[in-house]
Amino acid sequence: DLSLSVTPSSTSTKLLIILNTYANLNGSQGWGLRVKKDGSVIATQRTPHAVYQGAGGDHEQNHFTVIVSPSTTSSITFTVEVKNNNNSNITMNDGDNSRMTIVEIG
Repeated sequence: DLSLSVTPSSTSTKLLIILNTYANLNGSQGWGLRVKKDGSVIATQRTPHAVYQGAGGDHEQNHFTVIVSPSTTSSITFTVEVKNNNNSNITMNDGDNSRMTIVEIG
């Protein structure tokens, strides 16, 4: 579960969301990310398997950056969902921990 709550300082601010995710893949697998703001999807990687591992297994990383204009000064919760490409099991955070960083910008 990767989630983070923030309270923007101004309604005109923008938020830079930086995702660094890690997984151990076994065989032909891949995964993509999507970001939700208070439960609603606001950004999805273009392919359902933005990171893909062919035969064998490997430790892979997937990075995704999103800029959001929240237009509020109320608390917002951002969550990340992971979808693999072939509905098989992947092991997230195996070896490294996934991170979400949110930076308030102009």
